[in-house]
Amino acid sequence: MGTSINNTLEVISTNFTPSTNFLTLNKGTFKLSTINTTNITPFTNFVTIQNGTGFECNSSTATVNFPNGMSLYGSLIVRNGIVNVGDAANENVESNGGVFQIYGGTVNISGQYYSTNLNTLANFTISGGTLTLPTVSSTSTTIAPFQINGAGSTFNMSGGTIIIQREGGTGAQDLGYTVLGISNSSVTGGTLQIGNTSTPAGQTMRINTSARVGALLVNSANATAILNTNALTVTNNITIASGVLNANNLNITLGGNWLNSGTFTPGTATVNFNGTNQSITKTTGETFNHLTLSGTGTKTLGGAITTNGNLTIGSAAILDVTTNNHAVNVRQNWVNNGSFLARNGTVTFNGTALQTIGGSSIADFRNITLNNSAGASLSQAQNLLGTLTLTAGTFNTNSQVFTLISTISGTAR
Repeated sequence: MGTSINNTLEVISTNFTPSTNFLTLNKGTFKLSTINTTNITPFTNFVTIQNGTGFECNSSTATVNFPNGMSLYGSLIVRNGIVNVGDAANENVESNGGVFQIYGGTVNISGQYYSTNLNTLANFTISGGTLTLPTVSSTSTTIAPFQINGAGSTFNMSGGTIIIQREGGTGAQDLGYTVLGISNSSVTGGTLQIGNTSTPAGQTMRINTSARVGALLVNSANATAILNTNALTVTNNITIASGVLNANNLNITLGGNWLNSGTFTPGTATVNFNGTNQSITKTTGETFNHLTLSGTGTKTLGGAITTNGNLTIGSAAILDVTTNNHAVNVRQNWVNNGSFLARNGTVTFNGTALQTIGGSSIADFRNITLNNSAGASLSQAQNLLGTLTLTAGTFNTNSQVFTLISTISGTAR
């Protein structure tokens, strides 16, 4: 096929059923675009896809097997079909400057996909399809199941899903997903998923990335996703369908919605909602440490919220408890620089140290309950449309105007 990887032999046969080990890659790309259902094994041994060569799966009816793993200097491209790499523990895709692109289909790696240094750069792109790993086991105590850690590497994600099925290591390392030291990165979509229906019990997967994550999904009762070293920025949604998300005292910033049907462990960090018109939902009530509502538009509650730290509403944001009047519990300070739609809800100040209620905006509270023996103090004028209930502590207006507003619909008291 000449000297260029772009020179392609495309197989579009309606009856392509080759024997195993049928392929030798010298130069150019082998592209499988068959119509018939086929299950092929181009190489039975560990394969090195050399510079200037490539393999491309473009058939929705094909299953391609690389049963002993590969070293990637050239290109592996998946547009359709199923590609299985490895069938035992520690059978990997080792990136040595090669191009790995997933546009669709399904890729299963029994061990790892990794690059670790300048000599093993990664060029990874996913815009569709699903990559799942490790499907069998990865016992390396230093390399995560998905790891790009070579300065100069490229990581692009605009769609598709990367699933970390089980932890890497021998039990104590809790390795999962690592993307560090990259020179070129664009993340606009896609999903990082921790756990699936095949995840064994007691799996903890660390997330350590300097790149954004498109969306984060924790999707197994057997899985714990825990941040490691780096704060996490998520372009779109965070969903805890089941299992645990542990912030590990590291900040989380998200541009989409928050939906928790599992467990969130906030630690001492901040969760910042910096998108537009976001929702925060845990039907049994969500607990954050510091909660910051920045960005623009309305931040809509789908359940009660509690902040062990401060609740801060940004200047362009609106906090809406909705017509369900979800409760808001604040255990440190209330900082309102935007808008608060209290409706008929109650804000409870129930910390253990003196709390302040302020910000640059005057809030129209419906109901306020103070249940803090250390008390609460105003640092800005506030309005009350409903009931001030003093269960414990002193409510100190601190020389600020505190207005009880009575209307045709109710009397402040």
